Amino acid sequence: MIGSGWSFWLKRRYAASPHIFTHRLRGRHRPNDSGDFTYLSGTPLCDVLDDLRKRGKTLASAPAIDDISLGGWVASGSHGSAGPGAKHMVSPPTHSKFVELGVVDVNGDATRIKPNSYQGQIVLWVKLRTVDNIDIQKEARPMSDTNAEWWLRDDAVQRMLFVNGHDAFLLKWVIHRPLMHSDHRDPHCCSRECGWFQADVLGAMCKGACLKWFGRHALRTWKGVSTLDYAIRFVPRLTPVSALISVLVANVNFELFFMINPRSLLNGQHSLSNLVKVLQKYHSVYGGRSEIRHGGSRDEETLDSYPLMLDVGIVGERNVATYIACLKRYTLWIKNVSVHMGKMDVTNSLVQLGYTVVPRHADGRHDV
Repeated sequence: MIGSGWSFWLKRRYAASPHIFTHRLRGRHRPNDSGDFTYLSGTPLCDVLDDLRKRGKTLASAPAIDDISLGGWVASGSHGSAGPGAKHMVSPPTHSKFVELGVVDVNGDATRIKPNSYQGQIVLWVKLRTVDNIDIQKEARPMSDTNAEWWLRDDAVQRMLFVNGHDAFLLKWVIHRPLMHSDHRDPHCCSRECGWFQADVLGAMCKGACLKWFGRHALRTWKGVSTLDYAIRFVPRLTPVSALISVLVANVNFELFFMINPRSLLNGQHSLSNLVKVLQKYHSVYGGRSEIRHGGSRDEETLDSYPLMLDVGIVGERNVATYIACLKRYTLWIKNVSVHMGKMDVTNSLVQLGYTVVPRHADGRHDV
């Protein structure tokens, strides 16, 4: 089954034949039911978000690249940048964006299943869990212990942390309140493209020197208000040319997931600040950038409560093992790790360095 997304490029692997395309399996599953939020699996995420916006709805979080199909989203286990605040926008509180999946099982029978029962079946339709398309406000701060505590607060609806060889900065979106002053409103001309380029691409160029030269002052001005629908579409539409450039410079992208207690990120050996320092040492030598996402709440009581997501963009497959070895200095206490199913597979490098690679499911669960 072939949907839409970037896995073929990130994994450097094409789909084996026979091919069944879902490009015409798109649109609402029940178009005459205005209260239904079920879409066919070939529907691009951008079309879903556009349709939801017309009804005053959106998703609490979603993959940042919005030309992925819903079936591709499910099959690759993709995710967004939700903070704990997004979890409490739905009732009962949950980070899952899927209510139910319509699939074809191994016997060829069509059936409906819960997201946590998905095991690679052919996806026909996806019923989504929606929220009101409210206003939220973003803010960017440089990395420090104080700002790490601010970033980890439970009011975050969306959050991400970019690390490069020269710098690290935190982005957070919270629910906009009347007393939160801002004279800046997104979107406007090229705001999506410029924000992504400044936060992500500049950090990866010249080992982060470009961002240090250009971006620190601009980041302090990031106070814009937007709808949640706009905020979750952080990455602009990528063109074939941009993908070709990445291939020519041998850029690789993989993502790792570690189960971690959010409270341990505040201080001590396993603090967020220490993780950033370890990553900066690598990027200062080899270039590239790391993006950290974490949706866990500091109120969680369990030891292994929520995955810390580490999205890595570096140059050259030969540097993957070096990156993981560097990361090992921070994660000596962690035994189990999951990899993103839709990105480059680095399982062999992880196993060689002593990790146990465990499955990550479509609903975000880990076999820990």
